[in-house]
Amino acid sequence: MGDVLSAADVTELRTGYARRDQQIEMYQKLEERLGRELEQTRGYLNEVLAATKAPIVGFARQLGNSSGLFHDDWATGNVALQLHTERPVTGIVIKGLIPENFPQIKRGFEIEIAGQVFRVSLDANGGFDFWCPVEIASDTTFAVRLRCDAEFNARRAGQGGDERDLAYHLNAMELSHEAAPGAPGDDERRSAR
Repeated sequence: MGDVLSAADVTELRTGYARRDQQIEMYQKLEERLGRELEQTRGYLNEVLAATKAPIVGFARQLGNSSGLFHDDWATGNVALQLHTERPVTGIVIKGLIPENFPQIKRGFEIEIAGQVFRVSLDANGGFDFWCPVEIASDTTFAVRLRCDAEFNARRAGQGGDERDLAYHLNAMELSHEAAPGAPGDDERRSAR
């Protein structure tokens, strides 16, 4: 047979159980609060990422949010944004870089600009320039989608701490503009500065 609990033992056990219950309740409330804070932080981060602006060179501005771009100009395999022209656009050059430490594979790119689709393949890593001839009038809003069929995650490959799935670094989207009738062209305007 076991020992019989005294009144003091019972009081001590009840106090211990009450303290344990209070700690469990405290940790549950802490977990709920931290969960809410984490969701708020995720929401904020999603807003920041959506507000990321593409590196645009030329007479156009990005409207609204983008998807697939990061603050440091790294891009996922599916980038989408909208541009609004301030002058007619006759072409867009997509400039980027696929680092040497990314897998050495053939990559397919699909570039959609104002409904026109351009398909390009890239056989080697390094810098790239994709020329896309388009005719877009001044004061026009249009969509741009950049798709790449290969992404790389350095963390999963054991090559660093970056956990993002990245396709390439977007260096610039350079717009070419035709001169308005009677207005100086791009070259003349640059030399006049």
